[in-house]
Amino acid sequence: MKYPYMRKSFDHENSGFIISIIGITLTISMFTLWLLAFILLYYGSMITKTIIVLIYIYQILIADKNPLYIKFYTYCNLNGYFKSYTLIVEEELHKDKVLLCTHPHGIISLGMGSAIFHQNSILKNFIICGTRFVRFLPISGIIGRWIGIQGVNHQNFKKFMNEGKNIVFVPGGFECATFTNHRKDRVFLKNRKGFIKYALRYGYKVYPCYNFNENKLYYTFNGFETIMYYLNKFKIPGCFFVGKFFFFPRTDIDICTVIGKPLELPVIANPSKDEVDKYHLSYMNNLINLYNRYKSEFGCSETLEII
Repeated sequence: MKYPYMRKSFDHENSGFIISIIGITLTISMFTLWLLAFILLYYGSMITKTIIVLIYIYQILIADKNPLYIKFYTYCNLNGYFKSYTLIVEEELHKDKVLLCTHPHGIISLGMGSAIFHQNSILKNFIICGTRFVRFLPISGIIGRWIGIQGVNHQNFKKFMNEGKNIVFVPGGFECATFTNHRKDRVFLKNRKGFIKYALRYGYKVYPCYNFNENKLYYTFNGFETIMYYLNKFKIPGCFFVGKFFFFPRTDIDICTVIGKPLELPVIANPSKDEVDKYHLSYMNNLINLYNRYKSEFGCSETLEII
């Protein structure tokens, strides 16, 4: 294997394990503070309820990407939480029109978060596209908005791609989280082709990215995927898991984020279904090849299962 363009490694000693716990807590809060909001709305005094409502109005109407919060969040060094964290970039990223597709989602996508929010990150100018569910969760959504998460929908994709912005997102979304299994590596991708259609239309380079051992950060309870997948259609997340102190991820895992070489696509203003299928298959093969190049180094499954 050719030596990658860039390889950086972090561990507890040089990344600050203690401060990273704050960063992990803030990340978890993005998905859990809504519980506190509902409890206070039900049991709290009228003053408390009014404060919660005012905070939610601020969240919906005003809260947006906050450079000061991002600076603090970056200082917290998410990658220092894990046993080790490695970032590998096989080829220098283009300056614009980059679509970075990260897999798998895992429970919280901490591998990709670690790549984006650390000192001297090469992904600082990327727009993070994620589910609108995170942006609208009461109170929790403030954190999602502060770190700059934008809704992953066709309107936003058209807008950002028309401007040539760099985008990072998880093609599998909720469904990929639903199928997370700590015993095997798998991604939800077979029927996610819209990103290829837009990449063809706007002339984007599509980079596959795999977060090795993301699936092992939590113990998952599998066997309910069919039911949970049905709930996903209504934008309801569905996965059963447990970590340290229930919500916290394991600290004994080596995480590695690998950004592979791009899939170069032609510019096709109105790609046909066959053309989309053709390049989507090429993308899946690129992702599988990327996985196979590093799976033995990071102790992963023999085969990457694509659902």
